[in-house]
Amino acid sequence: MRLFFRRWADDNRGVTAILFGIMLPVLCLSMGAAVDYARLAHARSITTNAIDAAVLAGAGSLWRGGADTEALAAAQEHFDANVVDRFAVVNNTVTFALADNGTAVSGSGNAELPTFFLKLAGIETLALLNNPAAQFPKAKITSGGGDIEVALMLDVTGSMCADGEGPCTSGSKLDALKTAAKDLVELVVRDQQTPNTSRVALVPFSKRIRVAPDGAGAGIMKTLTDLDPTWSGWYDECSSYTLVSTGAGTEAGDDYDCDDEEAEQVNNWQIIPCVTDRFYDAPWEVDYTDEAPGMGRWLNANGGRREPISLDSAFTPPTDELGLVESDPADHYNWDENGSCSTDEANQIVPLSADKIALQNKIDGFVAEDTTGGALGTAFSWYMLSPKWNSIWPSSSTPGPYTDLTTMQPNGAPKLRKVAVLMSDGVFNTYRGWDGKDQQEVSDFTVQLCTNMKNAGIEIYTVGFDLDSLTSTERTIAETTLQACGTDIDHFYNTLDPDELRSAFRDIASKLGSVSLVR
Repeated sequence: MRLFFRRWADDNRGVTAILFGIMLPVLCLSMGAAVDYARLAHARSITTNAIDAAVLAGAGSLWRGGADTEALAAAQEHFDANVVDRFAVVNNTVTFALADNGTAVSGSGNAELPTFFLKLAGIETLALLNNPAAQFPKAKITSGGGDIEVALMLDVTGSMCADGEGPCTSGSKLDALKTAAKDLVELVVRDQQTPNTSRVALVPFSKRIRVAPDGAGAGIMKTLTDLDPTWSGWYDECSSYTLVSTGAGTEAGDDYDCDDEEAEQVNNWQIIPCVTDRFYDAPWEVDYTDEAPGMGRWLNANGGRREPISLDSAFTPPTDELGLVESDPADHYNWDENGSCSTDEANQIVPLSADKIALQNKIDGFVAEDTTGGALGTAFSWYMLSPKWNSIWPSSSTPGPYTDLTTMQPNGAPKLRKVAVLMSDGVFNTYRGWDGKDQQEVSDFTVQLCTNMKNAGIEIYTVGFDLDSLTSTERTIAETTLQACGTDIDHFYNTLDPDELRSAFRDIASKLGSVSLVR
């Protein structure tokens, strides 16, 4: 009997089950709390970003001459639009009001997030903002004034699409770019263009720059390249191809070899309205200036040269492939039957404009496709701002003189600011419309262009997007290039996701639009 009771007293096989039964509710509640707090962090991030956007939009409306009611409506509209994807909240008291004698917009209030699991512990809701006073910034109109010209270089290459190749008109990255760019236009371009002007130019870039619609490039292409509107002659047409490699999932696309060519006579083919870099064969270099197109400084045409007139944008007459006789057919790609460029018509550049609605509609229509001609996009951003190109652009789009950049007003602000915003998500791998070029080489071209732009007095902001998706080597070159292009390190934004991209553009816009966030 004593042995039986001793064994019974020493038996602890049921202790674990008892302890587990006691601890199970605590474990479940802990895991549930983690879920609720993760939801809170996500909702809080969306809310704080929405608040920033709201007060900036409201102050921007004031800065552009909008009425008080319009400013508050703009703030509320932006806030509501930016919390659409947030978890449902209760007891929402977030509102916006004027501050600082009508020169600023601020917010107040809070909201609560209903819990799922913490209800078991009697916690029905969680406050969205820990310290509303600290988390509500104020957007304020600052001193400044003067005219402003902004060239907005936007990466619309295939890597902005979900498949990394395109073409696409929508997707998480491209949609974020469109929203961010439209926000900047909204904040920078004033509704009233007196006494000061504020204009934005759009430079959507990929493999080439489109300067006119299909079939309508005669005038501008003659000005930029000195090539005639039409061409007739013998042309080498490929009659059969062999697929060499597939570029599925990359920007490069498929690669074909031509198996058989036949010379065909063509008549009145139209100039293709797309251009490429001012790149010279001898010496082998990019034109790093903003000089207007002309003798020795022509842009290369769609095919990367100015054939049959010249082998490059300077003047190197070719000796063959002129297309004058059947035995010497041309192989250039500067004209075709309809004057059609492979770069989508939606991606045509827009010189400086104060038409806010037209600019935003243009941005909405962008199509992402092709490879990344970063040096070309940078050069065209400069051309949009250079007074040396005044004869190229329409009268309403002509840039102001460089001398206005150093002419100070009584309030200490310059009479004019020229600003380039250069945005890209990847590898600069194209020049003259030719794919697969060395990233470092094209990046070096870009940095030299940026250096010369800054020497001319142009302020440069650079925005990298999703660079962490690149290889280590590619990312290092991309970041170094964008950092070197910026006016200083504070002018460089390294954004990783759509929310950060939009925040970067809003921050730039606040600095350009004489509206700043004060916390």
